[in-house]
Amino acid sequence: MIESSPRFRREVEPPGRSLASHQKRAGLGVWAANRSYAARAQIKAWKRSAPFDGGELEAFSLAVADLVRAWSPVLPSGTLVTVPPQGASAPGPYAALALGRVVAEALGLPLAEVLTRTDVKRWHGPHASLRQTPFACTLPEPAPILVLVVDDLVTSGATMRRSLEAIRAAGVAAFGFGYSGV
Repeated sequence: MIESSPRFRREVEPPGRSLASHQKRAGLGVWAANRSYAARAQIKAWKRSAPFDGGELEAFSLAVADLVRAWSPVLPSGTLVTVPPQGASAPGPYAALALGRVVAEALGLPLAEVLTRTDVKRWHGPHASLRQTPFACTLPEPAPILVLVVDDLVTSGATMRRSLEAIRAAGVAAFGFGYSGV
């Protein structure tokens, strides 16, 4: 369903339907398990809760794991899961890491935090993300063949783009997956 006005057009979520999608954000392809407004609000509320609700974590993680399996039913040996480096939520609980751990477990893959920040991100949101500096990547030995970057919420795509760029600059194929995106 399309809602129009003289200034913009946007897709409106059909009632009771999840809108899985492939996003074209920040010049890259990112696969999102869901892009409904309700799902976005649900994960944003979950991210603000501490400790994280285990039932919701399981549901979010299974949606991302199912998306990865739909993207590639067979993943090569040497595939690993990572998450973007923690930003403005530091030093508190990190929702993307919690999600990444459960996704990796569901896929039977190892999780390694291979990305680090080269700056300090003090605020959340697309404008703060656009001001981030490139990330650094340190891969384990032996180097993985493929890295899956898992994030909970993709807004502008800037954090995911920096994550993928850092991993690819290290000479490894990388693809991005998120629970919710716009």
